Amino acid sequence: MGLKAEELKMIIDCPHCKIPMERVEIEIPGPNVYLDYCGKCDSYWFDKGEFKKVVKDKLAEKEVKKADGMDAWANFDCPRCGGFMTMKYMYNIEVDQCTECLGIWLDEGELLRLNEKNLERIADEKAKGFFHKLYTLRSSRK
Repeated sequence: MGLKAEELKMIIDCPHCKIPMERVEIEIPGPNVYLDYCGKCDSYWFDKGEFKKVVKDKLAEKEVKKADGMDAWANFDCPRCGGFMTMKYMYNIEVDQCTECLGIWLDEGELLRLNEKNLERIADEKAKGFFHKLYTLRSSRK
């Protein structure tokens, strides 16, 4: 179920603080993304597709989807459509996702921690690639 453009522009209330969230522009390569942000509790709402763009992790949405079956109900309803929210885990960090509109809620500090984990994963992959090339080069010289 997709959201209409006018629904995406609607101001939503923070499900925890019960105050209107502000729209913040996140600069990324390509078109910028506008997220809903609560300055009181430092939380973010991502509409479908925004999470992958901001976290810059190709595996991000796949990891959240892979967590299906390991989820539990969150203690709040979706701030965008009123649907049920489920708690999932990505890199051992709680991610709340709506079962209807597939939006994602991140509490204080979770976005920063996800980006840090993503950078660690990328560094690990580059290091593995480097050592594989080094080993291959060394083996070919024997």
